Amino acid sequence: MATPKVRMWSMPLRDAADTLPDAYSPRRRDSSEPDSDTEREWASASRSDPSSSQTQPLAASHETLDPVLAIPYWSAKRHLTCGNPSPPPAGAALFPWRGSAPGKLKTANAALVLCLNIDVDPPDIVKTNPCAVLECWVDPHSMPSHKALEAIGSNLQHQFEGLSVKIPYKPILDPSYEDLRRFCMTLRKQAKDDTVLFYYNGHGVPKPTASGEMWCFNKNYTQYIPVSLMEVQAWLGSPGVYIWDCSAAGHLLQNFNTFAERRDREANMQRGGYPDGLQPFMNSLQLAACAAHEQLPSCPELPADVFTACLTSPIDIALRYFIMNHQLPYNITAEMVGQLPGDLKDRRTPLGELNWVFTAITDTIAWTSFPRDVFTRLYRSYLLIASLFRNFLLAERIMKNYHCTPHTHPALPATNTHPMWAAWDLAVDTCLRQLPDLLGAHPDGSYAPATNQVGSTAAKARRTQRAAEPPAKTGKEKPYAYIPSRFFADQLTAFEVWISRGGSALTRRGPQSGGEGVGDDAGGGSDPLVPRRPPDQLPIVLQVLLSQPHRLRALILLSQFVDLGPWAVHLVLTIGIFPYISKLLQAAGQDLRPVLIFIWARILAVDASVQSDLYTTQGYKYFANVLAVPDDPAHLMLPNASEHKAMCAFILSAIARDFPHGQHACWRERVFDNCFERLDEGDFLLRQWSALCLGQIWDGNDEIRVYGVDRGTQDKLIALLSDDSPEVRMSSSLSTVLVMDAEATRAPYA
Repeated sequence: MATPKVRMWSMPLRDAADTLPDAYSPRRRDSSEPDSDTEREWASASRSDPSSSQTQPLAASHETLDPVLAIPYWSAKRHLTCGNPSPPPAGAALFPWRGSAPGKLKTANAALVLCLNIDVDPPDIVKTNPCAVLECWVDPHSMPSHKALEAIGSNLQHQFEGLSVKIPYKPILDPSYEDLRRFCMTLRKQAKDDTVLFYYNGHGVPKPTASGEMWCFNKNYTQYIPVSLMEVQAWLGSPGVYIWDCSAAGHLLQNFNTFAERRDREANMQRGGYPDGLQPFMNSLQLAACAAHEQLPSCPELPADVFTACLTSPIDIALRYFIMNHQLPYNITAEMVGQLPGDLKDRRTPLGELNWVFTAITDTIAWTSFPRDVFTRLYRSYLLIASLFRNFLLAERIMKNYHCTPHTHPALPATNTHPMWAAWDLAVDTCLRQLPDLLGAHPDGSYAPATNQVGSTAAKARRTQRAAEPPAKTGKEKPYAYIPSRFFADQLTAFEVWISRGGSALTRRGPQSGGEGVGDDAGGGSDPLVPRRPPDQLPIVLQVLLSQPHRLRALILLSQFVDLGPWAVHLVLTIGIFPYISKLLQAAGQDLRPVLIFIWARILAVDASVQSDLYTTQGYKYFANVLAVPDDPAHLMLPNASEHKAMCAFILSAIARDFPHGQHACWRERVFDNCFERLDEGDFLLRQWSALCLGQIWDGNDEIRVYGVDRGTQDKLIALLSDDSPEVRMSSSLSTVLVMDAEATRAPYA
């Protein structure tokens, strides 16, 4: 008769405070807690803490009481619950953190439509004098109109390539109706079922109509030709990402949704929905520069395409906006700001650091302001979409000061007054105060700007040229050394304070408690206590992992956070930490080993599906190598080596569990042999998980079973049935059952 399997996760890992070194421990379990998980914890709790409420009665009646004081041990939480994990809160609905987010869009190509007609103003626009003139940071009146149009199209393409260089962008300059139709249909044919990005700049044509028509030209540029959004939808299909940079852009956004709903409704009525691979038109994303009744700002200090500038060159426009609204010393000008040295991709330079801070701040604003499903779809989607919606937050902040309200679909809550913008202003102020020294300007403000160069492309060329030049020296004077921002260090300190001041505490549900995605009790469960509102610094911690100087501190704080419970692990996964933490397994640093092992143990304890990711990326080798290191101080650079090896055994057993590819991967890395050798270890936790790992590796695999039996593994497991630790006895009995009864692998779990 087949013996049913026993669920292998019935015994929890030891508390994090015991598995991490003291420097990593977020909290120490109080010695008076009655629900310690292991004999070692109970023994140490009853002997070491003289202030414990359990040890005082023992001291008072030392000669009269029998050592049967293990009653608290037998009433531990794991015994009362049979080792089963606590159920999730009532009404909890955790949004999937990867893969299955609805409407996830991968952009295949992009059409950049520019309807400028530089020499002719549209009939329904009365321009102020002076007014905004720059288009893609190019003054269209500084050169012949045809050259200016080409320069603007080239700059726009380069600005979009700065967001995602892998996507082909096609500038379509002052198109006729036939050209626009042909280009759009070609892009959809090339994209197949992926997303097409459609950018429309209508600064040289009339405003969109209330019925949802935008404008282009006839072939002779003598008439404006209306183009209905119904036609655009038919040409481009679904899905799509649409950017409307024109006055009254809200007409386009609203009518697009009206037509999309009609098309989706007809598809459901006629065909029962869309076939596999196609998405409804309502899944398309839109970004509009203003509402239907609004007109774009014409402030001469701003570019005419301020919305496009915010979306595609956010640092340039953010710095320009900052000096317009803040009084700085040394008379720092827009031309000086355009020469801020560095590279956007190099975080060690002033420009790259500002871009890094901007990414962290906008991610944090989105994380704390939007629902979890919206955040995952827009900000943890593909690179181009995430960058556009991140930069949209800046557009909203700037343009609302000029009576212009950018809109999106899906609609997003307002974020222009979010408190994190103050942190951005501080970071910009700290950087720009060093700008005169960085450029070698004189304290009196005298500065000779470069001439005949305009725009972000020219500014980038100047920055590259300055970076290539050797720093100027006068006598023995050293070149000025840039002082990095303290933004990330301060935010890590705030995160540390959140954890140290009751991060694990529960609170009653209220307007600011619980946090969306933590476990909303919509059904009114019996337990009124919920986890605290998660810390705002989580997206910033993710960005800090990219920095070598702050990485270890960020990982330690992250390990303390995931130790708060499954809800914390899920939040970390939702924020997008998984790709970063996976890449760190390739790092060679010995100092990262303990904390990485701990974090991965917590992730696998909550979401076992990552076993396939560890197999695909060969991340299992990291833990197999740690498990194989001999217990020689000369070879092992791990504090609490036995406990970290036990966590590695747990991780490897999770990889092998019900996953044949994982079993073979562990077999190739000699995990079976290493676990066999660990069965004689003095640490019961390492014996427990080594035995469990053996069982998961040979579960359902006759070849490995034969090898194990020939080596005498079953004899060692049977000997462990008399072990002092009940966890070890349970683990050895399960692994023995899995090797002795082949039919047990096909029976359901108990």
